[in-house]
Amino acid sequence: MKKLILVSLSLLFIPLMVGASIDTNLYYGLQNNSDVRELQELLIDKGFLTGTATGNFYSLTLKAVKAYQASEGIIQTGYVGTLTRTVINNDLSAQTSGSNELAVAETGATPPAPTQQATTNDVIATLQAQIALLLQQVQAMQVQQTATQQIVQNTQQIVQNTTPIVCTPNWQCGTWDACTSSLQTRTCVDANSCGVLTNKPSVAQSCAIACTPNWQMGSWNTCTNSQQTRTVTDSNSCGIATGQPTTIQSCDSSSVLNDGFDAYTNGSVVGQGGWGDRKNGSNFNVQSIATFDGTKALYINALDDSVVAKNGIPLSDGEQVVYIRTENRDSWEEGHYGAAQIRVSKGSWDGVNFIGVVFRENGNVAFYNGSEYTNFATYNDNEWTPLEIEWRSSDKTARYKVNNGTWTDWTSFGGSATFTNFDNLGFDFDNRNGIGGGVYFDNIH
Repeated sequence: MKKLILVSLSLLFIPLMVGASIDTNLYYGLQNNSDVRELQELLIDKGFLTGTATGNFYSLTLKAVKAYQASEGIIQTGYVGTLTRTVINNDLSAQTSGSNELAVAETGATPPAPTQQATTNDVIATLQAQIALLLQQVQAMQVQQTATQQIVQNTQQIVQNTTPIVCTPNWQCGTWDACTSSLQTRTCVDANSCGVLTNKPSVAQSCAIACTPNWQMGSWNTCTNSQQTRTVTDSNSCGIATGQPTTIQSCDSSSVLNDGFDAYTNGSVVGQGGWGDRKNGSNFNVQSIATFDGTKALYINALDDSVVAKNGIPLSDGEQVVYIRTENRDSWEEGHYGAAQIRVSKGSWDGVNFIGVVFRENGNVAFYNGSEYTNFATYNDNEWTPLEIEWRSSDKTARYKVNNGTWTDWTSFGGSATFTNFDNLGFDFDNRNGIGGGVYFDNIH
């Protein structure tokens, strides 16, 4: 009995272990949290974090938690859940136990002399109370150990059967702000609130190249001193001059052309002055009300395939300028039978050798080799559009330009293998759907 009393007396002077612990899950974004502060103090003691404990769970704490998890063989998620808390609380418990052992070593195992002599019954009662407390602590530890083992087993099973959940940002971007000083911005937020910038869309861009001018051209003014002008505005107000059509041009044909296709005389009708119609001359007239640069325009509004042509001087090399103004092109038949064609040819309209340019109902301008259309420009309905065609015999090619824009590349024209020269200029308006619409040809040189 004496031996039992001595052993129990030694237990009386073991300091009661008041252990620190983390009882809730911790994660990125928590602020002013006491458990986060306790976590940070542990990470600082372990060397995974520097500075002071703030209680705020941000990127430095997240990085430190992952490093701690790696050192303990835990999945590096940065999330302090049940598994990570168990390991941390064991660490905190070990630190507290070590501190208590140091306290015993410092104070000694012999307690200070009691101020009052305790009786044997008092000693026994105290021992019994201490033993009961110790048994409760042992039982609690056994329960915690069993729960920890079950958590470890469950976690290992989850790791084996599932892929760790990764937060994937879901970026939602607003519309671009108005262009200011060649720059426009927008806001982009992550609907999933992952707290990362992975694949975040751009929130600023140059708007100098994003704005595409939409040039609106007025009619050419009356020819004065061999020049005429027009107004050109950008309906998109981009504030740049890229691709701006010319606002001034020469109107003296003798300084531009020398190709032998003389203009018809003012007031003449189809069939006079060399113009010939393959089908019905009444479909074509010179309109006195449709004037351009002082010359009355040839007008075609046939509801069928109709051609008018004129002979000129045979030319191996040359250039031809024609002004076109379509009327109600939306009413033309779609496809092949809805177009106004200008052709320079050898022998007649149906000659083997020809250069063909087509103004189509969809607003495209294309050169035509007899079987295929190749778009190279666009035009506006009910607006005068200058077309220039240039050809050369050295390599049997031609090139084209619309609205004083850029020349196309030199391309082979139909029948070029037997080309000698061109001596006809003709116009064809094909609209077979029986609905109105027409085309004006003017300033023919």
